[in-house]
Amino acid sequence: MAIKHGAILGRSDIYNVDPKQIKVQDGWNPRTDFSDEEELMKSIIENGVTKVLEVRKIGEDIVLVAGERRLRATLRAIKEGYNIVSIPCKFTRKDISDSEAFILTMIENEGKRLNPIEEAEGFQRLRNWGFPVSAIAKRFGKNPVSIYRRLLLIDASEELKQEIKEKKINITEAEKIIKESSGSIDVQNKKTKAVRKSMRMPDIKNLLKEKEAKKDSLFESQEERAFNDGAIWALKKVMGD
Repeated sequence: MAIKHGAILGRSDIYNVDPKQIKVQDGWNPRTDFSDEEELMKSIIENGVTKVLEVRKIGEDIVLVAGERRLRATLRAIKEGYNIVSIPCKFTRKDISDSEAFILTMIENEGKRLNPIEEAEGFQRLRNWGFPVSAIAKRFGKNPVSIYRRLLLIDASEELKQEIKEKKINITEAEKIIKESSGSIDVQNKKTKAVRKSMRMPDIKNLLKEKEAKKDSLFESQEERAFNDGAIWALKKVMGD
């Protein structure tokens, strides 16, 4: 049972909810990497949950919309013996659709960025719900070109997806591999191994220097500029910046 607790939290629409009563739908959250759970648990033990979770009622159930990292860390703290009896939650409006609730989940994940594959799969789910790329771009404040580029990663082989998640290959090279493979997983895997083997740190640094030099140049199209900016971001990630 949710207990209203707006006075303490300074909000009349916030409720304290027993974290063990909050249900998480399998496969709902596009995030699959929860590697920082222990660090977050320690923060919650020390400071409590400082950011409200988003939940909704489905029948008699209280179902999580946004805040799975906080919920997982809280439940882990309880399992380790800490006495946490409630967690602050805001209930979404009753008529919210699954797609609108999922957008809230995606936006919430901006706090700790999704990796490119998680982001791509999230955008693809919205496409499956009938959202055009232009609408997705508008909802997330992004350029449509960047959405198209993310969606390209859906066609990556599992091996290539893992390389991207582990930042062993940059996004620009991954996109190139996918485009050149014509849908063949075997071709993708061979090209992934070749690129991974050949892209040594000096090469990456030189490529980054080249892309940075072009940053203020005139581009023939908005897509080319977005691609160059994306390449700079990806290369910096590979270098650990």
